[in-house]
Amino acid sequence: MAGTTEPGPDVVLTTERLVVRHWTMDDQDRAFDIYSRWEVARWIGRTSRAMAEPEEARAFIERCRKRSTDPRYGAWAIERRDTGTIVGTILLVPLPDGDGEIEVGWHLHPDSWGQGIATEAARAVLAKGFADGLTEIRAVLNPDNARSAAVCRRLGMTSAGLTDRWYGQRLAEFRIGPDAPTERAAGLTDTTDATDATGATDAADVTDAADVTLNLWRRPLDEIPAEVWDRTELTVLILADTGIRELPSGIGRLTKLRTIDLGHNQLAALPDELFELTGLRDFLYLHDNALTALPEAIGRLTALRYVNVGENRIAELPSNIGALSSLIELRAQHNRLTALPESIGELGALRELWLRGNQLTALPDSFGRLVELRELELRDNALTGIPAALAGLPLLRRLDLRGNRITELPDWLAEPGALPALEKLDLRWNDVRPSDPRLAALAARGCLTLL
Repeated sequence: MAGTTEPGPDVVLTTERLVVRHWTMDDQDRAFDIYSRWEVARWIGRTSRAMAEPEEARAFIERCRKRSTDPRYGAWAIERRDTGTIVGTILLVPLPDGDGEIEVGWHLHPDSWGQGIATEAARAVLAKGFADGLTEIRAVLNPDNARSAAVCRRLGMTSAGLTDRWYGQRLAEFRIGPDAPTERAAGLTDTTDATDATGATDAADVTDAADVTLNLWRRPLDEIPAEVWDRTELTVLILADTGIRELPSGIGRLTKLRTIDLGHNQLAALPDELFELTGLRDFLYLHDNALTALPEAIGRLTALRYVNVGENRIAELPSNIGALSSLIELRAQHNRLTALPESIGELGALRELWLRGNQLTALPDSFGRLVELRELELRDNALTGIPAALAGLPLLRRLDLRGNRITELPDWLAEPGALPALEKLDLRWNDVRPSDPRLAALAARGCLTLL
């Protein structure tokens, strides 16, 4: 990747930590690394799609440069000054089919989330826009995109409610003028963003008051400082990748928490007090620990929208997992699951389910009740066929069945109206004949990947 840490013809502006510059063709590898990740792409556009081929990065860069021909606007690369690494994109562009309205937006590589980069880059780009004569700038994002909504609030943007005016979808709209105060000015000095991208799918009421965040990400801790438990005003607590082996019972004092990130640690068990925090309603991240089970007490957290328990050693999900009735996304990839509980069908709001790298041989019949499900990741399991429970899922867009043991295809796959919303069915690395007539209709729709 290119490293442009000094001002040059491609540099638009600089901040304390960042260089905002034009994308160049030397950046293709990094662009592909960023936009081939579903955790980034899922938030972008009406029909979210991650890049599948490196060549797509070249076309992306060409589009960005075309959007940047007017010096007032652009889709620019964000580069760290200390390393020369591109960490994402910052946009200041006219909204499509509008009357001159301008939007700000951001997309960041996951390795740069939680460091305040989106806020720093956006604040600088907003200042540029106002210096160039703009009197108002908007941000539009999916109403469920809690983290980007939090960045908007930190920038001093005001919620303007919901709109379907742009991009052909219903979005949360934020606005800001040149004299708006920011949360940093208000003294929330340890509030930093954990954002990924503006502009797309799924977790929070955008009219909430500002998040109060304590971010200890990647700070080596033998144990969590006792004073953390005195921060009872906290709504977001990030303890990811700190090396902790135990979560003290003091967590139960943080009754205002809406989000907690405990990923990439060495936790083998969780205290009961964690599951008494019934105000948790945005994110519970427990991925990449040493958990062998989830307690039934998780069923108390009925307001949770996102749960990630991937990369643990969990052999079964709690039998009452269906009690998490607000859940939008569940990630349980790379565990040791051999079956799913029947109650999973009670997750009526679930849109994304990640089960890659387990040992599943079947899905329960109740799976057919997941009528809001859009994304289903079943790669690298032990399925021998496409489960019949999937036949009636009206909104399923992406179904990844790579690396299973599928040899037979169901007749329902060829029926008119089967999986009507499907955009991609990936059957690679199975023993399926491309010429099977039951695949003809899906192949004609352009949503089948076999080779």
